[in-house]
Amino acid sequence: MSTSVPGRYFDGQSATPHIVRVEFTRLGVRIDASDGRILSRWGLTDIRVLEDPDEGRPAVYTLDSDPQTRLQVEDIAFHRNLIQYAPLSAPGRARLSLSLPALAGWAAAAAVVIAVVAWTFPKLSGPVAHIIPDGWRQDIGAKVVDMMGSGRKDCRQAEGLAALDALTQRLQAVSPEPDEPLRVRVFSGGPVNAFAAPGGEVVIFEDLITRADDPDEVAGVLAHEIGHAVHRHPTEGVVNAIGLSLLVQFMFGGLQSDAITGAAAQMYTSGYGRDAEREADQTGAEMLRRAGISPRGMVTFFERIRDSYGDSDSMINRYLGSHPSLTERIDSLSEQAEMTGRPALGDVEWEALRGICNPDPANESEG
Repeated sequence: MSTSVPGRYFDGQSATPHIVRVEFTRLGVRIDASDGRILSRWGLTDIRVLEDPDEGRPAVYTLDSDPQTRLQVEDIAFHRNLIQYAPLSAPGRARLSLSLPALAGWAAAAAVVIAVVAWTFPKLSGPVAHIIPDGWRQDIGAKVVDMMGSGRKDCRQAEGLAALDALTQRLQAVSPEPDEPLRVRVFSGGPVNAFAAPGGEVVIFEDLITRADDPDEVAGVLAHEIGHAVHRHPTEGVVNAIGLSLLVQFMFGGLQSDAITGAAAQMYTSGYGRDAEREADQTGAEMLRRAGISPRGMVTFFERIRDSYGDSDSMINRYLGSHPSLTERIDSLSEQAEMTGRPALGDVEWEALRGICNPDPANESEG
């Protein structure tokens, strides 16, 4: 079954609409330019309905993974087909609008996926993490950060925040994925730790900053966490923690908050595996090198943690993902640590970052 109807397509790059033909099948939606070129293909599980058609007003659709795009279609039959066969197109509507053939098709697909995943799931968590739409990853990340930051202050002293933003931008500019959304925040208190959550969320605890010897150590930890983010290790960790239930919810709409927060707690206390830690270390060190910052700060931070808490799998080391051991990680970075560079932050910026959780003088003067 296929249906071709006229439409207007906004690609998110320009305010000028493309006059298009929209081809609909049960596999997806294809958007063709007037000269026959394919402008875009939309997967059914990624489509969201923004507006229903109503008395001369077209239906408006977007993508969960690219919310800047818009597709306008006036054809009522097209809209009915879409909400019938795209089960995630409109939360709440999907369960009511699925026809028996469509429901049977999705149930059969789910059964096949579950049967395969039951045998191969540990190997699939990485690929699954890379196909989850950006909007979903960001929603998961927000839930993780909300849980981990419960009862803590989100530190935003103006000068400290400006210094953090400058360091983040310096590292993101040389990231393997420079266009990947990234949001770095500081929470008050301890432990001496930082973590990355899905959707480009990175959190540094205040104690890590105040106990660091210099800004290069903070830059080293931040680069390591960005390394986790660009490789989507946090999303992979959530997928591993939730298991099959995530796939089922992903296919049929909606992620339960309790499942997400439970997965976050498990991921936070257990850390990542050996390969993920090595990958984040090497990616972080390469980012530092390209940004002109010596990776020595990453090494000295690991050395001080090892000297203070030991190299065993203690709770503090688990926070730092000590699989492999800190000694092994230090040794693997030793050659890169010989590189010199300019400081991650100037003296004034470094002092400002160390005070990011202090009261903001500007706000106090207004009060």
